[in-house]
Amino acid sequence: MVPPRLQTIGRMALFAACVLAAAAVREGPSTVVNQAIIWVPTGVAVAGVWMLGLRAAWIVGVVTLAQRFLIGYPPGMAVPAAFGSTAESSNTRAPIARTTRRR
Repeated sequence: MVPPRLQTIGRMALFAACVLAAAAVREGPSTVVNQAIIWVPTGVAVAGVWMLGLRAAWIVGVVTLAQRFLIGYPPGMAVPAAFGSTAESSNTRAPIARTTRRR
């Protein structure tokens, strides 16, 4: 049996890997599907925060910051992007939770 703490760490690591992979797909070369692919990282971030809870929101910010630095963004653009992505994934959790609450 895997200890609960180790399960949580594993889930968080998997979530971080998924967000990073989604961001990498978005930054890859594409032509026609750019308008659809641009929202993939947002969807992954929102789904992860919804499933794992608000305690996972910091992962979105850290991964966004790391990904932006990896592709050459200056800090003046990377830091606001990280804050924005974190806020976006956190603020969409409440309306989703409200509409999917068990009765």
